[in-house]
Amino acid sequence: MAENSETVQKADEENSMTLDDFLEEELQLQSDANAVLGSSDDKNCTYNSGYLQRQALYACMTCTPQADPDFKPAGICLACSYHCHEGHDLVELYTKRFFRCDCGNSRFHGKKCNLEPSKTEDNEKNTYNQNFKGLYCTCARPYPDPEDDVPDEMIQCIICEDWYHTRHLKTELPPEGNYAEMICGSCTDRLTFLKYYLGLAVVPISKNEPPADKSESEINVSVNSGTEADALTNGLSKTEEEANESEINKAAEASSTSNDDAIKNVAENACVNGTSPPSDKPSLESKESCRLENTKEVSDRVPGSATFWSSNLRSSLCSCSSCKNLYADLNVAWILDESDTVQAYEEKGKQTAETIEKSRYEEGMKELAKLNRFQQAEVIQNYNDFKSSLSEFLGKFVQQKKVVRKEDIDEFFVDMQAKKRQKVGTPPYTCH
Repeated sequence: MAENSETVQKADEENSMTLDDFLEEELQLQSDANAVLGSSDDKNCTYNSGYLQRQALYACMTCTPQADPDFKPAGICLACSYHCHEGHDLVELYTKRFFRCDCGNSRFHGKKCNLEPSKTEDNEKNTYNQNFKGLYCTCARPYPDPEDDVPDEMIQCIICEDWYHTRHLKTELPPEGNYAEMICGSCTDRLTFLKYYLGLAVVPISKNEPPADKSESEINVSVNSGTEADALTNGLSKTEEEANESEINKAAEASSTSNDDAIKNVAENACVNGTSPPSDKPSLESKESCRLENTKEVSDRVPGSATFWSSNLRSSLCSCSSCKNLYADLNVAWILDESDTVQAYEEKGKQTAETIEKSRYEEGMKELAKLNRFQQAEVIQNYNDFKSSLSEFLGKFVQQKKVVRKEDIDEFFVDMQAKKRQKVGTPPYTCH
């Protein structure tokens, strides 16, 4: 009998959590929700605000089913998820950049938006990936995946904004999540200028050298405007610099038909790359200097492998006119904007949520001030009684490190109601 009791107790402990664990988890969930939704409006459709820099989005599988032969992916804002798609099968897309709410446009086949019925047929500047179908990663699977029982974390690429299982990134993971942003393998391959900044990568990308063998100069980039980025490498000798200068001038006179060809051509001749075609590259006499001049590329990265970056990546990227043109051509002109980061968005969301909570408190105090002094005294007394009773009740579980069950909470409120009914001698609201 004792063994059965111990077995039940052990099972109860395994399937439950202590009050401290519960409160900690609740606080974390609230913090995460504030970060993602804090900057979003839950009452007004964001359509009229245009293509927002970043916002929380959802895809409605009920209104835009993939089985529909005329299916087109669509994204809706937070407010529309509440007021137009309540009870529907929604896929949470986290956040996306430069997106305009689709709710009620032609992608919904006649279903109008309840908040903004008048909308254009389509939002031509919106971009859609497989996430809008509820699929993620190179494995193109849903999340959570009912057929995948392997515990794994998913990380969002800052370029394509798809989500990837860590086991599918084809690279080492940073120790203890020590990174700010991740760029998936496909996007790292596409953004050819990144090979000149791989020294900034948090995870070593060299196939031949262990992390400890990298010199300090290979993992730092000068961020001072108008200076050469020779800190990316071990530096060049004077002879090499003179030779490169000669080759740079030759490369500047050569014609090129694409950014990638220009990068390859200059790289082969002068170890100077990542800029737009030579005709657009600033001359050596120009006051504007490209950070990538005399910078060597890191060529031994495994193709298709993701890269992890510290928070100084964006500030370390060259911002000369030629590089800016290249970023625009590659549809990543925003990459220099540090306010574009998810971290910046989440911080703004948390601050907004804190402001709202403060405003609610102030509104509560205003309502309290409308009551006469006897009503105020009763409200305050009831609040203090409830707070004291709840603290005393939960304190027992904390001290004994016991779990709080639903039955315990129900019992607490039953007792509170009983005490309230037994209460006598409450002063009247008004005196005559």
